[in-house]
Amino acid sequence: MPQAVSRVCSIGLKAGEPGLLAFCRAWGLPLETFSAQELAAVPGVFPASPFVREVTGVDNVCQRAAVLGSGPAGRLLGDRYSGGGVTMALARSPYPITFSEGRQL
Repeated sequence: MPQAVSRVCSIGLKAGEPGLLAFCRAWGLPLETFSAQELAAVPGVFPASPFVREVTGVDNVCQRAAVLGSGPAGRLLGDRYSGGGVTMALARSPYPITFSEGRQL
């Protein structure tokens, strides 16, 4: 997994969350957090949750954080996943492969 996952992203309110920190430590991943304003500014259509908005100030945290953390051309890989009180989303960062001849995939 460390080769496929580069970071864990969430809202600043979760920066001290013990379970999140333990996960990051166990897998050697950095935790990157964003403000509600940064997350709200992420372009795209995301499913809104009134509960999440009430608690965090933004309608969707996991998918917005995944896209924002994956870079300017990042995109979601499927829907969000929920279970055991945790909701997560995966996003892909573009990763061009350049051959020695200069060609790119």
